[in-house]
Amino acid sequence: VYLLGGILYEILSGRPPHPGRNLLESLGAALTGNRVPLDASVPKELRELCDKALRIEPSDRYVSVHDFREALTGFQLHAQSHQMTEEACRIWKSLAPVLESGKGNAPEAQARFGECRFGLRQALKIWHANETAQEALKRAIEGMAAFELGRGLPDVAKNLLDELVSPSDALKKQVMAALESKALAEKDYQRLREQTRMDVGAHDRLMFLWVISFAYTAVPLAT
Repeated sequence: VYLLGGILYEILSGRPPHPGRNLLESLGAALTGNRVPLDASVPKELRELCDKALRIEPSDRYVSVHDFREALTGFQLHAQSHQMTEEACRIWKSLAPVLESGKGNAPEAQARFGECRFGLRQALKIWHANETAQEALKRAIEGMAAFELGRGLPDVAKNLLDELVSPSDALKKQVMAALESKALAEKDYQRLREQTRMDVGAHDRLMFLWVISFAYTAVPLAT
């Protein structure tokens, strides 16, 4: 495992983990664990993987070559998840200002949001512990929910927030308040409609009675 860690370190940095002017210096550096840290451009997960393989105490390293290989395989999957997350976040970066302004074309915004959400869900399907994707998905869904709420569609906003385990409390309260207002407005509309129907019915009945009464009064005049 240690040798494989050394090979990985050299691949990533272009130099051996324990360089020295001679063999003794290199062995001394290896015994103390002294080495130049990998560059920050190397993904953090891969740096940690390499460091673990190169730890001085064997008990601190991967138990076997198989475990080391599994860790590398996991990193490759995670790298794919990270790539999908970055692509989805680029879509969101261009979409967020449009949603915040509230002036975006709704069908277009919904389509772009759908692409963003799909990408983030796929990233999480590959690696469910991808915290960046989790946070980005929450941010995107809440942003779209706020946009739909601003368009007067609290039902759509609620359906979006229902996808989240812990949506924003403030946004959730706004959505629920809008739903309550909408329900009251619908009740008032139904009440007004029923009242109008009753008023029309009463008017028709009065007209009928007037016609009948006129007919009765007109018959004697005709005879």
